[in-house]
Amino acid sequence: MLFAGEPRACLSEEGAVRIVGIQRLDETAVLNVGLGDNWHMTWAADDRQFVGLCDGSGFKGIPGDPGEGINTRVYTIEGDAPEHRFGYLKNYPSTATIVSRFYGFGILALDGRVYQYLSTPRRRFGKDRRSQADLFTRQR
Repeated sequence: MLFAGEPRACLSEEGAVRIVGIQRLDETAVLNVGLGDNWHMTWAADDRQFVGLCDGSGFKGIPGDPGEGINTRVYTIEGDAPEHRFGYLKNYPSTATIVSRFYGFGILALDGRVYQYLSTPRRRFGKDRRSQADLFTRQR
C-alpha cells in the first residue's frame, strides 16, 4: 500500500527538517498487487521510492520487465498515490538463471546512491554444491 500526504515537520536545533509525525489518508491508500514477498523500501532524494522484491515475478505490465520468476529485483515507484507508477530498472542483474540465488534483504538510499544488501546460502542448491563465492572466485 502507498500513502500520500504531507508529513508534519519542524526545524531541529541544527536547522534541519525533522519529521515528527505522519497521517494516513485513506482516500490515497492504494492496493497494488505484485507477486513476491519482503518488499523492503527506501526513499531517495529525487523523490523516487525503491522497492526490493524477493521471490516472485513482480508487477504485470511494467515496460521492459520480463515478468520472470526471480529471487531478487528492485523496482522504482514515482509520483503520488493514486497516480503513482512502477518502474523497471533495466540494468539490475537478472538472477533467474543462477542456481544458488541471491536474496535482497534490505535497501537504503543515501547520498545519491541506492545500496541493497544481498545474501546467498553458503552452499548451492542442486547437484553442484559449491558455494556461489567459490564459483565467482574461480572465474577471476
